[in-house]
Amino acid sequence: MINNKLKIYIRAGVLTLAVFFGSFSMLFSSAIVSIPETIDTNKDKVALEKKLFFDPILSRYNTISCALCHDLQDGGDDGRRFSFGVEGREGSINSPTVYSTVFNFRKFWDGRAKNLIEQVLEPIENHVEMDSSMPAVVKKLKKIAWHQKHFGEIYENGITTDNVTGSIAEFEKALVTPNAPFDRYLKGDKKSISRERKGIFLVYFKGVYIVSQRY
Repeated sequence: MINNKLKIYIRAGVLTLAVFFGSFSMLFSSAIVSIPETIDTNKDKVALEKKLFFDPILSRYNTISCALCHDLQDGGDDGRRFSFGVEGREGSINSPTVYSTVFNFRKFWDGRAKNLIEQVLEPIENHVEMDSSMPAVVKKLKKIAWHQKHFGEIYENGITTDNVTGSIAEFEKALVTPNAPFDRYLKGDKKSISRERKGIFLVYFKGVYIVSQRY
């Protein structure tokens, strides 16, 4: 005879499977399309953040830049099993690519960030990664004439938390990879990717977060 606790576990399991397969079917019922070949961005903000992306000033000890964990010349990540932050602190996960993240409906491997702004803030304030804070970053940037000048040219109120994170997000928005082999496949070029590479999908984030890997 099944006891009440076991009944609860069975019901919970059935409900989890129902949610999983329901979400799975819902996501795959929508057409998968190639990413746009162009995207609108603010070129002045992109140019401003391109400098910050490679500048370790965002980190507490001025030692870690965004580019350290997101190598734009090598896939937009660092190729490590676990990424490292300030003082050599080892994280618990690797760095995802920053390329084409604007099109992800959730950010980070576990989908905890809803948009690029949230994605920008967390590494800066994370104890293991940059171990800083936005007030500290703003204070340091205000001491540098170059940043004062260029933020002032773009924003009426100059260097603020919103303006710094907004510029970084705008730069990441511009990091897209249009017309990749997988995009060409979606457009009808069936020879653009090999048979082994077709349909590679990772089911993640409680069975609802699905990431398409592009080649």
